[in-house]
Formats: sequence, structure tokens, C-alpha cells
Amino acid sequence: MYILSSMQDISETVSYQKQLKSMLESDVLTSARNAQYFYTKVSDLIDEYAHVQKELTLMKIKVSNFEEIHNMFGHEKSEVLLAKLASFFTTSIRGTKDVVIRYDRDEFFIVLPDTSIEDAKNHVARRIIEDSRETELFIIGEGIRIRPKFFIGIAGLRVE
Repeated sequence: MYILSSMQDISETVSYQKQLKSMLESDVLTSARNAQYFYTKVSDLIDEYAHVQKELTLMKIKVSNFEEIHNMFGHEKSEVLLAKLASFFTTSIRGTKDVVIRYDRDEFFIVLPDTSIEDAKNHVARRIIEDSRETELFIIGEGIRIRPKFFIGIAGLRVE
């Protein structure tokens, strides 16, 4: 009786697969998660939270004056603004549990697990609005300061 066996270190392959998955789910411009991530992961989260009876809140943020900014300053400066917005939103969330998603050109989602609509409104949305008024973050070129305006919508899932 003969036994042949072969072993191969696949850690490098697994690492490449993880990198590829991350690239597929990330927005190239902003490094935030992208719409692909939204469609796959958020629907899974909704199913999961419905079964365990936890709260899940989604916040949609649209830059209401983005078209005006784009027309006035051009494509390159608009992209700088979007990247800075994604970074700004990321600093407004709670670590790794919450997720910032660039959904469309000037639309972002923030996924807030274990968060009520009231907490999302009173803490996260309020912080975004107040901090955006006080920050110098939105300098997109020499002497160009942008004051983006936001529409924020909040929806929640709570199964009782």
C-alpha cells in the first residue's frame, strides 16, 4: 500500500483573494466601501438583524450642491471633495462597526449596526452637520474652500 501526499502553502493565495475581495468592494476614488458592497453585505445584515431582533440603521447622505460645485470647479476638484467627504464621514462613525459606503456619484450611506434611529439622528447626523460647519477639511485647492450642503435621510430596522 502506497500513500502519496502533497502539501502546499496557500497563505499567499488566500491573501491575494482577500485583497481582491477588498478591491471589488471598495471605491477607488474614496477608499470607502462601494455600491457592490452595499448590495451584498447590507442585505445580509438586514436578514441577520431581523432574526436576532437588533436595531440596524441606515443613513443616506446626499451632497445637495455637488452639481454646482462640479460645474464651478471641475471634475478634478470635485473628486478631491468626494475623497475628503468619505474621510470626513469615516471620522464621524464608531470605529470598525459602522461602515461608510459611496453609493453613487454624490451619495453616501452609513450603516449603523446596533443603533436606533434616534441615536443616529441625535449623535451621528448631528455630529456630521456640526463638524462640517466648523472644519477646514473642505479646502480642495489653493484658496478654494467648499461648504458642502447635505440632505440626510435615516431609516431603521427594529424587529420586536
